[in-house]
Amino acid sequence: MTAVARVKGDREPVICGVCRRRATTGFGWAGRQGHPVLWLCDSPDCGQAARSVYEMPTIELDRYEQRARDAAGERAGAYLDGIGKTDLAALTPEEWKTFLHQVLVGFEDELRRMLLARAAPF
Repeated sequence: MTAVARVKGDREPVICGVCRRRATTGFGWAGRQGHPVLWLCDSPDCGQAARSVYEMPTIELDRYEQRARDAAGERAGAYLDGIGKTDLAALTPEEWKTFLHQVLVGFEDELRRMLLARAAPF
């Protein structure tokens, strides 16, 4: 159980291993010295969830991601309902950006929430 600091500019991945956002802190989680590093973004929630994600079987993490994807889709759908549009081609550029924000940030938020709560991914 070692927190690892990364030097900016090294060749390590720069995607948060928890929420899939850009890993901006230079910190990561590794089970032991010399093991692969799970790089993290600046969300404290990702830092708290890092150990469980690192040790989680891939199939279980896949289930969490699928549930987070579905929740993000519901969030984006609620946004469309709220503006009274269902045809994506009819969205203004600003509405399109907001719709995409609902999908992407909704996925990240829900994934973090479920991982921290250890909500069963089924």
